[in-house]
Amino acid sequence: MKYILDSDILTYLYNSGFDEHAAVKSRFIKLTQEDIKQISDITLFELEYSCYNANLDKQQEIRTTINDIKKRFQIVPLSSHLASIYGEIKAKLRKSRGTSTKAMKKHNIDLIVASTAIYESSILVANDDIYEALAEINPKFRYENWTL
Repeated sequence: MKYILDSDILTYLYNSGFDEHAAVKSRFIKLTQEDIKQISDITLFELEYSCYNANLDKQQEIRTTINDIKKRFQIVPLSSHLASIYGEIKAKLRKSRGTSTKAMKKHNIDLIVASTAIYESSILVANDDIYEALAEINPKFRYENWTL
């Protein structure tokens, strides 16, 4: 199986201070060597922002985490193939939820990550309600929430 982990799941995995840490770590360590562990490169962008936005005393810890993620995970680059998937799922989701175009903007990164998972035929691991709604309207989208 192929799994793309979203930034929130990575945060829980690497930080034992979160209540969700134990559940996420338990699921992660059950993956086999045959399972492909991925992140979207946009998730890497989010992690880099977190590093540069953190207090100086926390930046080195975050940098170490980012370096470990780069070693342990396949980083899936954005490509033009994702654009069509993104456009389709965003429009369907907006219409199914009756959400304004402006309100949908806050989900742009989430939907880019979801588009990556669909394109890669990967299971997206995340903790966000938007993915539950997307799974209901798109049979190609596979999603798991390891925090439950």
